[in-house]
Amino acid sequence: MKKIITLLCLVAWFASCTEEPATPNTSSNSSSTSGGITGIWNFVDLIQEDGKVTWNGETVSTYNTTSSNQTGTTEFKSDGSYISKIGYNYQTTQTINGETSVDNAIVTPVTTLGEYTFNSNTNALSTTTDGSTFVSTVTELTPNKLVIVLDVKSEQVANGITIVASNKSTTTYTR
Repeated sequence: MKKIITLLCLVAWFASCTEEPATPNTSSNSSSTSGGITGIWNFVDLIQEDGKVTWNGETVSTYNTTSSNQTGTTEFKSDGSYISKIGYNYQTTQTINGETSVDNAIVTPVTTLGEYTFNSNTNALSTTTDGSTFVSTVTELTPNKLVIVLDVKSEQVANGITIVASNKSTTTYTR
């Protein structure tokens, strides 16, 4: 049973690596691609905290993830488009039924491109790729540092069980 739970937790974790679809920014403030976010940012770190996997509402696993050997960049262009190619190793510490385990894996560099808007009044960063829109919060933006936080949640149904994975993902970039 532990192997099945571990496998589903890992599947849920991989699913949680994609951002949660959110309602596009419809604020009366005009969104823009300015505000210091344009340019090329070097990927530095990805941390996932407060990870939780539930089956039909019951917590079956908790997890936290840290990255290492990060490579790649994300470029926010002045025309409102972005391109990102990042890869990293990660270590997940998870607890299932009171037992803690550590798993390591590699995410090979993946290219993502799409459109973005950044509302400097609300610090909302909206990205759209393949028809899906995701909204993150920029918690730090200086000329040399960008920190983006996303509350991730993925849901899937397998064999009549609703599996929900959630976490707080913090991605850090520098120039």
